[in-house]
Amino acid sequence: MAARLDRWEGDVRVRPGVEAWAALAATDHRTEWRLRHLAPSPADVRALARSHLAGLAPHRVAAPALAPDPDTPWSHPRTRLIRRLLAPSPGAEPPCPADLALLSGDPAAVAAYTRLLAEDPESPEAWTGLVLALATTVPATRPLLHRPELLRALHRELRSVPPDRLARWLTGAVRRNG
Repeated sequence: MAARLDRWEGDVRVRPGVEAWAALAATDHRTEWRLRHLAPSPADVRALARSHLAGLAPHRVAAPALAPDPDTPWSHPRTRLIRRLLAPSPGAEPPCPADLALLSGDPAAVAAYTRLLAEDPESPEAWTGLVLALATTVPATRPLLHRPELLRALHRELRSVPPDRLARWLTGAVRRNG
């Protein structure tokens, strides 16, 4: 196996950008897994909400608890879209514009996912897309990739605050938690 992998290492047939899409697909899966299987402490979420409303900086929070939701189907929309872009098939369902914007690096992906969350604030796919879009276009928010479940839980407490604005504020707490 090592000999075969060594030969593949220098293979230049991989199209430019495919490695970035592969990395995005892996990050997408990890991020959505956290959203679907981890839950922050309700006391921490309430305290963060109070801090946000008071104009204070976010504080340190405890590690999340394992709370899987096996009943919610997982569609992997961005991974399916990457496959379609690599090997187009006629008659396929049109892709989500937010996912297309994310894969093309368009900063408009943040606003597109924010609109999707306004329609369905519980969508794990839209939360994952928003966190990925923010991490791609606003590097300071990259720490949210390690705690996306905290952002969704906080938004449940503060529905009137746009998710992208909460994400920028919450990044401080996530950074402190490591």
